[in-house]
Amino acid sequence: MVMVFTIVSAVQEQLTVLIEETREKQIAEKERAKREEEERERKKFEGTRVTIESFLAWKKKFDAEMMEKKRLKNELIKQEKGKTGK
Repeated sequence: MVMVFTIVSAVQEQLTVLIEETREKQIAEKERAKREEEERERKKFEGTRVTIESFLAWKKKFDAEMMEKKRLKNELIKQEKGKTGK
């Protein structure tokens, strides 16, 4: 009887240890996943670092786009004046 009690107690102790280890692993995995998700979210807001070269390239492209829009607007105004003048 004493021997059975000792064996059952040892098995219960091992099961408790296994359950605790499993629970700790699950908690650690959830925390790791949460940290990874937070890192991905943080990276979304970082954007591209601006350097002098990248700004100048962007400005050149932007100025060209604005000049084109201004040219198209002027052409449209000329066309409207031509239609109303006739």
